[in-house]
Amino acid sequence: MKNTFILFAVFAAFSTAQGQSCCTKNTDQSFPQLAMTDGFAAAHLEPLPFTDEKPNGKNIILNIKGQNPGKAYVIMSEAPTKNWIFVYHEWWGLNDYIRKEADKLQTTLGNVNVIAIDLFDGKVADDAKAAQELSSNLNDARARSIIKVH
Repeated sequence: MKNTFILFAVFAAFSTAQGQSCCTKNTDQSFPQLAMTDGFAAAHLEPLPFTDEKPNGKNIILNIKGQNPGKAYVIMSEAPTKNWIFVYHEWWGLNDYIRKEADKLQTTLGNVNVIAIDLFDGKVADDAKAAQELSSNLNDARARSIIKVH
């Protein structure tokens, strides 16, 4: 209970902080519009090439009624559990950095399944221009359908 309260307090402090970060939705801009700004792009360092040679999980296909299948990366707990953590990738897409972070979460927490959902249908950016393109073309209805599968 104490940890939950601390987490809530930290979240409340961040949500009421003055100013706007690159990742805060402006009242007059949607995320795709924000992603196209030079300031947003400049706030994100381009990822260095990285390949996870020993992933703990596996790539899976998500069946979405009436649509093309979605994709995700999942790491299952060794023991059966109903505990799940959902990981949403940043504007680069579901790359090996995100897969590695999902692996770390599962290893650290143990009795939990972790799923990293791919909102860009397998597309990954390696520079800001490509990331802007992916983010600005994100189909909200498609993303919601992928998320609702679970």
